[in-house]
Amino acid sequence: VPISINVYSGDEIDLQGYKNLDDLARFSASVNIAEGVSGQTTTIRGFGTAGSSLTLMSATPLFVDGIHFGSNAMVKNAFMDTERVEVLNGPQPLHFGMNASAGAFNISSKRPTDTFEGDISAEYGNDGKRELNGAFGGPITDTLGFRVAGSYEALDGVLKNRLDHSKFPKFDSLGGRATLEWTPNEKWNVLTKFEINRQR
Repeated sequence: VPISINVYSGDEIDLQGYKNLDDLARFSASVNIAEGVSGQTTTIRGFGTAGSSLTLMSATPLFVDGIHFGSNAMVKNAFMDTERVEVLNGPQPLHFGMNASAGAFNISSKRPTDTFEGDISAEYGNDGKRELNGAFGGPITDTLGFRVAGSYEALDGVLKNRLDHSKFPKFDSLGGRATLEWTPNEKWNVLTKFEINRQR
């Protein structure tokens, strides 16, 4: 069955400087993420769900390594050690559930590799801009591998309050992930992941 899908590789995401789905949406013809009076609206090809209530299931759900994030507010998660991002256009109820009536976002993280590898990047700029990203992983045994990744980003603000001389809007994002993958034979594969994200 043919399907309309846009795929963004991790290398392309790093090259273009996309931090999260908000950034990717600015350069995608089919995706729009906007803040409004009723909250955040995420649409694919013009269809979606308005509002950011935790009880409101999005028509464009987000899946990270197969884990479902149904609320619109959850698309704020930063890209961290990402293998690829898939934007599936149109109804996707067969593989992504009945709520995916407008489409779905499928994000795949990098998994442990057969050889040791890692990367790190840092950025410092005006207005208190600070950013640090890194990942490292490899084999522990012939059947067990690990990978850890972390991301930190902060901005003091680009505007100044005339009353107390404080800068705004401030932004702070911190996240980390630890992954273990066990492959005892060709028929079995166990992937365990612990991830935490905080945005303020």
